[in-house]
Amino acid sequence: MAMRYIMIVESPLTRRDEARLGFEVLHRRGLETEVWDISRLVLPIANMQWVEDPKITKPILIKDFHQFEEMVNRLSSSDVLVLSAGIDENFSRSRPTVAEKYWRILAQARCRIGALVIGSIPALNTSESRGLALRALCRRPHLLVSRLGTRIVRDRAGERKWATASSQPIPELDFVWAGTTAAGIDPRLIGDATRVVYIHTLDYDQVLAVPHPEVAEPLTTFIDCMGPSHPDYLTHSIHYSMPMARYRDQICEALDLLESSLGFRTVVAAHPRAEPGSMEAWYGGREVRYRETAALLARSSLTAMADPSTAVGLVVALRKPLVLFTSRNLQAENRLLLRKFSHELDAPLIRVDSKRPIRLPSVNPVAYARYMERYVKRPGTPSKAFWEVAADDMERAQRIPRNP
Repeated sequence: MAMRYIMIVESPLTRRDEARLGFEVLHRRGLETEVWDISRLVLPIANMQWVEDPKITKPILIKDFHQFEEMVNRLSSSDVLVLSAGIDENFSRSRPTVAEKYWRILAQARCRIGALVIGSIPALNTSESRGLALRALCRRPHLLVSRLGTRIVRDRAGERKWATASSQPIPELDFVWAGTTAAGIDPRLIGDATRVVYIHTLDYDQVLAVPHPEVAEPLTTFIDCMGPSHPDYLTHSIHYSMPMARYRDQICEALDLLESSLGFRTVVAAHPRAEPGSMEAWYGGREVRYRETAALLARSSLTAMADPSTAVGLVVALRKPLVLFTSRNLQAENRLLLRKFSHELDAPLIRVDSKRPIRLPSVNPVAYARYMERYVKRPGTPSKAFWEVAADDMERAQRIPRNP
């Protein structure tokens, strides 16, 4: 029986994700592919996002858990199910009722089940995370009577109990495809028999594909993260600490200083989820390019950022100097992560309201190599496209009988 590859996603599939998640490569390799969109079950508000429809993939929208169970029960031992939805620890804690249904159904599957780790960045430690939670409670005391407030108080007391964990029959994964770590996955999913395949981050494929000019242009690429307008803030009901207009003014002021200090022109690399034509108004007449982040970085002499992003892995892989901008008005978590980036990469962290001229930083080769190994690509892993490696792994695994 032919192998069928099914990916479960928690938000509508975009054209960018279709390419990023390997469907063109898998089609070329002759695999039959499907996408099951379970956003209505686990993240209904995700359907409000702007989506550029995929080219070759027609996702199947799962409308309820009854339909989901029927489809899972029709899977055969020759199928491969890959999860990018519900694999982090917070899923079971924050939505225990939904998680229980989800894992109970998946535990019935007769096929191989794996998970995908898309990318990673430096994580906040326990004290930093707890401090953010307590700060949120101080600002919004009504959370004390909510599930979030209960969880925060429980964590302070040192309890780490899973909500209704005993009633969640979580299946052990057959495999994980990861960049450099599987740490983002719920540890209950990984057992002694789970095969963890380290490849590299999905974004590293762009580094392999983009031309590498010998001489960089006098150009700064600003990596746009959409600030308060990023769709994830709406999807996860997160209140950003300042409006987009104020964010725009601060970023443009910082870019003005950068341009006057160095004489480099700035081009904005729009976030991959930004609708073309939607970001020009926020950058004071600067050129905005869509779907060209890696190509712009390869040409540039400098990169600038004002929000944490896995795109810093592209900066490191292409060995570009980096300037990080921060502000007391940014989200507290973002400020902490920018500080971590600055520490890990030995990159300057500059307040957006600074008036001091900015000097062109240099690359610290030791810091960049260490970041590359920790968060982008392990030494000795294949230097070819992520999904070529994943397809090879699937074909090898298919020849090995699966333990029931």
